[in-house]
Amino acid sequence: MKFTSFSGILLSLCMIILTAGASYPSERITGSQIKDAIVAQAVGAGIIVSPQTASHKVYYPCDKPLNIMPKGKNWKTVEVVCSSPFEWKINIRNVVNISQIDKSENGLVTNSEQNATKAKYIPKLKVPTRLKKIDRPEPYETSTHKTGEKKEVVNTSKSSTKTKLIKKEPLIRTARKDPPKLFQYFILNEPLNKGAIISNIDQLKTKLFNREVRGGYLDSSQIIGRELKVSIPAGQPILSRFLTTNYTVKKDSVLDLTLQRSGVKVTSQGRALSNGQLGEIILVSNLSSGIRLRAKIKNAHEAEIITKQLN
Repeated sequence: MKFTSFSGILLSLCMIILTAGASYPSERITGSQIKDAIVAQAVGAGIIVSPQTASHKVYYPCDKPLNIMPKGKNWKTVEVVCSSPFEWKINIRNVVNISQIDKSENGLVTNSEQNATKAKYIPKLKVPTRLKKIDRPEPYETSTHKTGEKKEVVNTSKSSTKTKLIKKEPLIRTARKDPPKLFQYFILNEPLNKGAIISNIDQLKTKLFNREVRGGYLDSSQIIGRELKVSIPAGQPILSRFLTTNYTVKKDSVLDLTLQRSGVKVTSQGRALSNGQLGEIILVSNLSSGIRLRAKIKNAHEAEIITKQLN
């Protein structure tokens, strides 16, 4: 009896689910459809917007046209409403193209005022049908006198002593522009790959740049002997982050260890536990015993044991 009642309950649940699914046969609205509807509504209002929602996002079902209304006085946020098969609404943010908007709510008023101004009556100037030509003799310059910024011209064509003053325009001096400041940095003559060593000055040359390059080198001594951490093409400025120190002994390299006491020389092998330069004392681990020792680097393959590591 219990099994039969449980089966009946399960069958009822299945029927309820199927009925609920059948009550909303409409397809669900996607973000792409909502974006298209918002753009079309905004274009109709003379505005270009870019809705900020993912095209692949899926929203609620809707079998009627979407109702889109801007919230507030602009289109930065719009409300999307659907009334069927059930009512729902969401808010979508937009990026608004400012150049396409009337700059304020009074845009229509401003436009109407401009149109009214254009429509005002502009009286036509009366132009005489016949112009009387006045003949004047050309002035003959016999002497010129400079007085400040005024130039005096004497007219001797008539016996009158009238003078005509002509204003001399002042000279406009343009400010002298300083030449742009240039910066000189070292670059590679030829491309080098990662791990290459810059060993001599012939691999380098200088180049002028019209801006300051952060991390660029002005002194070749800071570059020679360094190792490239990345590949660098020719012509590109060498930056500090592109270089690393070229150690004589690198970590985990195997060295020949020597110990000399009372004329007796003992040789063994050890592994470097850190990077080191020539003459530097580093920690090494004896390959046979695993004991940590302090050794002085003699060359890239040999180090001299100084003492055991002190705990």
